[in-house]
Parts: sequence; C-alpha cells; structure tokens
Amino acid sequence: MKHYYLSFLFIISVFCSCNIINPTEKIPAYISIDTFLLNTDVGIQGSNAAKITDAWIYVNDNPIGVFELPCKVPAINEGSCKISIGPGIKTNGISATRTIYPFYKNYTTQVDLIPEMETKISPVTAYFDSISFPFKTNFDDAAGISFEATNKSDTGVFITNTPGEVFEGNGSLKAVLAQDTGYLEFRQVDAVQLPKQGKLVFAELNFNCNKVVTVVLYSNYVSSAPKIDNVISLAPTDGKWNKIYIDLTRYVSTEVNASNYRLYFTASKADKKGPLILLMDNLKIVAQQQ
Repeated sequence: MKHYYLSFLFIISVFCSCNIINPTEKIPAYISIDTFLLNTDVGIQGSNAAKITDAWIYVNDNPIGVFELPCKVPAINEGSCKISIGPGIKTNGISATRTIYPFYKNYTTQVDLIPEMETKISPVTAYFDSISFPFKTNFDDAAGISFEATNKSDTGVFITNTPGEVFEGNGSLKAVLAQDTGYLEFRQVDAVQLPKQGKLVFAELNFNCNKVVTVVLYSNYVSSAPKIDNVISLAPTDGKWNKIYIDLTRYVSTEVNASNYRLYFTASKADKKGPLILLMDNLKIVAQQQ
C-alpha cells in the first residue's frame, strides 16, 4: 500500500512541475494592416504618393516587431490597448536598410484586443510640421520645367502629357536616349541650399525606367571644382512606377563648406536593345529645418 501511495505522490509532483515549466500559453489577439497612407498639404508638401513598405508596431509602448505590409500580427495583449505604428521604408530602396522614415509621423490609436479576434487598423501618416522642402516639383508645368540637359548629354528632357506616361497630375518628366553608346545627363536648373551638420536630408522620387540611371549630387564651391558623388543607381522597373527615398545626409554634411548643391541624373546606353526611356514625377528634397 505504501508503494502505491508514493507512486501516486510522484505522479502528482511530476504533473505539477510540468505545468510550472510549461505554463498554459496565452491565446493571442491579432492586428492586421493592409496599407499605410500619407496625407499631405499639396501646395506646401507636394504629392501624397508614398511607398511605406513596413509597419513598426508597438502595443502599450512595447515593441512587437517590424512587419512587411500587408501583415497580420499576433499580440499577447487584451482589452483596451494603445497601438502605435511607425511608417517604415527601405532607405535607398535597399531591403537591408529598413527604417522608420524620419519625416513621417507615427500613427497612434486605442483599440480593444480580444483573444483569437482580428482587429483591422488603417494607419495614416503625415509629414512633421518641423521639416522643410528646399525643392519640389510635380512636372505639371512644361513652361516652368526645373531640369535641363547638360552639354554632355546626347539627348534632352521634356514634359510628357501622354496618358500612360504620366504618374499623376498633368505631366511627368521624360528622357529618351536612342543613340547606341550615347550618354544622358540632366540636372536641376537652380542649385539649392541644404542644411549641414548631420541634419537629415532625403530626396523622394517616383520613377519608371527601362535601364539603370544614376543619381548624382554635386556639392558646389565658389573657388574650386564641385565635389561629385554618385549617390545611388535606380534599377529598371519593368514598365512600372516605383518610389524611392534617397538619403543625402552624409553627402551634404561631409561637404560643410559647399555653397550649394545640385542633383544630376546620368545614364549610358551601351547596348543595342532599344532606346533608354526614363520617366520621373514628384521629385522632392526634404530636410530638417536649419
């Protein structure tokens, strides 16, 4: 009898210890997000076209993780919860440089999370009021085109109003290079002043191209040649429009004595597989205020 009693105690102790080691798992609630939209004051901030690829999610100020959109995310929370979502981008279009875009506000809301239930959130962001737009154009006005071909270029740039070539609005900038072994180079008509000392500077751009195009920054000096930096290459988009956020911060801040700056776009046509075609829209330079 004593043997069975001890065996029973042993079984009970093992069962209890297993529950301590493996406690009952909480049933998660779910947060789902399809897209992250941008609202803008068009006259001051330009187009609301954005490419927010990720959601940086916080529940009650605790990080849950970074999730590519669209997403459905489990959260071990229930009841009324504060949800904050940071608008994530790929800096320079590179997946390894995912970050919250520093010029977009986080979206915050209060929701009731219920285990096993899905709560859909539709976040909307906006630019911070404390930033500036040293340059922006939507290429809608052919008379006021803000880019020009250089004397090195084998072709020019112009405003197209052709349906299918315009991203939005009334026009987009277009360049066509048909000449084999030809060269395309165009630049901002007017150089711009940009903040230095590590203050953030980005260029935003919608583009559609069938060959590689290089974005170049000229840091101009009064009494010496400009410093030329090849910032990034725009990859072909297979006939589709893309948007990119280009980080210019280190290039601008490194040239602390530059008087102003100017964006150039260059491309070479080394093959015989048809003309190079580039379309651009909604180019902005966005910066922390000086």
